[in-house]
Amino acid sequence: MGKQMIKHCGGLPLAVKVLGGLLASQYTLREWKRIHENIRSYIVGGTSFEEKNINSVYHVLYLSFEELPIYLKHCFLYLAHFPEDYAIDVGKLSYYWAAEGIPRPRYYDGATIQEVADGFIAELVKRNMVISERDFRTSRFETCQLHDMMREVCLHKAKEENFVHIVDLGTSTATSQSLSSRRLVIQSSHFEFHVEEYIINPKLRSFLLTHSAVLHYWMASSLCFTRLQFMRVLDLSGAKFEGGKLPPGIGKLIHLRYLSLHRAWICHLPSSIQNLKFLLYLSLDVDCRYQVYMSDFLKELRKLRYLSLPRELQDGTKLKLGNLINLERLGNFSTKHCSVTDLHSMTRLRGLSIIFNGECTLEALSSSLGQLKHLENFNLR
Repeated sequence: MGKQMIKHCGGLPLAVKVLGGLLASQYTLREWKRIHENIRSYIVGGTSFEEKNINSVYHVLYLSFEELPIYLKHCFLYLAHFPEDYAIDVGKLSYYWAAEGIPRPRYYDGATIQEVADGFIAELVKRNMVISERDFRTSRFETCQLHDMMREVCLHKAKEENFVHIVDLGTSTATSQSLSSRRLVIQSSHFEFHVEEYIINPKLRSFLLTHSAVLHYWMASSLCFTRLQFMRVLDLSGAKFEGGKLPPGIGKLIHLRYLSLHRAWICHLPSSIQNLKFLLYLSLDVDCRYQVYMSDFLKELRKLRYLSLPRELQDGTKLKLGNLINLERLGNFSTKHCSVTDLHSMTRLRGLSIIFNGECTLEALSSSLGQLKHLENFNLR
């Protein structure tokens, strides 16, 4: 039976490995027969792949997707957001997945967001559906990507299920048609664009920007947050707002789980961000050429797992972070603007970077760090 199934792999090593990964978790003759019959039914009965004259090799790859549990199907389809040969940052991907609310098996209870993602990636790697690289220091997955043929399967299935609408600014122009997909990704490289031309679905739940080169900026001043009240994932990396002010309307997006302002042209953060009570991920690591004004609103965001602060804050700014007991990653913690005693309650921290610029002694800092028993990565500058 195995020899018959291997014939459908067409001698392609990837297909052989994927089939092996598929069969590795099937322990009975009955399960092997089911896989065998499913491969035959795809080839004989046909699927939408036949419309593109794709051979039986793709049916083996397609079947590997169909055999995934529901939570891994969602994880795999999410990889369609990223360009070809793009090294996907697993750390960031883990928060995308968490913000999507992907259900997870009970044996992940108590795990950090990144530990859950590592488990999901490991399951996909075991099935030979994903290529990955590990961080040699922590042994955690650092990046992942799809083989070209597996990516075709991913894109085909994502399109079939209307999972995500992809706009590649390198090959296409704006479309004025109504988009029904609730996820939008713009793939850009050295392009200036106006986002309102693409965000036209009021029920949009996710907006991502991916780029393989340095993106200068993109205009977001006309972005109307009040029209996007179902949004859960919002990536405003590199966005430019009029006057450097993030509109207070951002506070209307009460369902947000993920908000990134990485390298955005912003020098004023509105207090309305405190309304985003469900945020898991918040990057305020904006363009650091200006000092940033922000009030003490972060203490209200108690569900945060990831927080990256601005590198430069206005003199006199004081932030109380002691309530953020669920934080797993904290970046740009400034001893000038934050109290090191607030670190005592952050016992779940795995990653921490500190800007040491006065207001405390090294002894006080050392005492606070001694409470962080799970810390894996630490940077002091």
